Amino acid sequence: ISLPQNEGKGSAIAYGLSKIECSDNKDDTIVLVADADGSGDITYLDDMVVSLASLIIKRKSCSSSPPPNDDSNDIWNTPACVIGNRGNDSSSLKRSILRWGFRTTVKLFCNDLGVSDTQCGFKLYTANAATVLYKDLNLKRWSHDVEVLYRARELGMAADEMEVGWVDMEGSKLVGSVSSSSFPFSSFFKESGGIVVVSMQMLLEVLWMRFQYIFGRWRV
Repeated sequence: ISLPQNEGKGSAIAYGLSKIECSDNKDDTIVLVADADGSGDITYLDDMVVSLASLIIKRKSCSSSPPPNDDSNDIWNTPACVIGNRGNDSSSLKRSILRWGFRTTVKLFCNDLGVSDTQCGFKLYTANAATVLYKDLNLKRWSHDVEVLYRARELGMAADEMEVGWVDMEGSKLVGSVSSSSFPFSSFFKESGGIVVVSMQMLLEVLWMRFQYIFGRWRV
């Protein structure tokens, strides 16, 4: 699956999920969204699957729906997600500070989204959750995760997080994406570089998103 041109990470994920939405077995499918550089430890996937199943069973037990059968797709047809958490450790002090700052600012702008590490590139969804959350995204690049989790909260989807193994990989494509962005503030950053500048752009995108939803220009 490929796009004719680079439209951003969020757009690429949304396009891939649109193919799952059209499949016949969507109701018994789970989707792992993971960074291509392998920063997230794949050995944590089994624990995430267990955590996702437990979350769904807990949600169903609190509702009027009959309890799900473990041997059927009755579990996986419920919209839910488990989000990885990278913890506070990083190979770079700059990354750690920026990570903390971004998390704090997102919570200030959007209140509690149910998870603390929105940008962790290791997320597990049921297909019924992912196809809804990623459809018609407004933030299509690196900050899209915040909009996805904002939508999940507004829709009342079951969400949880768990700590996963994580190693920051060198050679990130994050910085190189600034000049190609179509976001309104991109021209301000176009001639600059560095992860600090990109983080500032992402924060402005989140603030822009929040105002768009507040004033009803964007809808869940």
